[in-house]
Amino acid sequence: MKNFILQHLKKGTFTVFAIYILLSAIFNERHPFTRVPMYNYMPNWAYVFYPADSSGNPLYIHQYFHHSRHIGALGHVFYAYCNENRILYGDARESKEELRRAGDAVLDFLLSAPLIKKPDVDSIFLMRKNIFYSNKETLTETDEIIAARKL
Repeated sequence: MKNFILQHLKKGTFTVFAIYILLSAIFNERHPFTRVPMYNYMPNWAYVFYPADSSGNPLYIHQYFHHSRHIGALGHVFYAYCNENRILYGDARESKEELRRAGDAVLDFLLSAPLIKKPDVDSIFLMRKNIFYSNKETLTETDEIIAARKL
C-alpha cells in the first residue's frame, strides 16, 4: 500500500511539474509564470525625505504633524509625483527645477493635515538625504534642501 501511494505521489508531482513547464512555455512572461527577477536587483542609491528646521535639524513628524503623515509617506508622494510628471528620478539625476516641484508636492502633502502643534520655527524645509553605495565598500551620504515653506 505504501509503495502504491508513493508511486502515485511521484506521478502526481511529475504531472504538476510538467503542466507548469507547459503553461510557462505557452504564457511566457505572464504572472504567475514570469521569469522577471523582481527581488534580485538592489539599486546603488536610496533617498530619505524628512522635514527640518533652518539648521537642518529634523522635525519629528509624530510630534508636529497628523499621525497619518508618517515618514515613509513622504517618499511615496515624491515617487508618485515624479511618475505622474514623467520625471526620471534616482541616482540624483533630477534637475533642480524638477526636484523643487516634487519637493513642493511633498510639502503640500505634509502640511495638508492639521498640525498637532506648531513647530517652533519660521520655516520648514524638506530635506533629502542621498545615499550612494559604490564599489561594495563606500557609502556616501549627502543632505540637501529640496523645498522650503514659511509657516
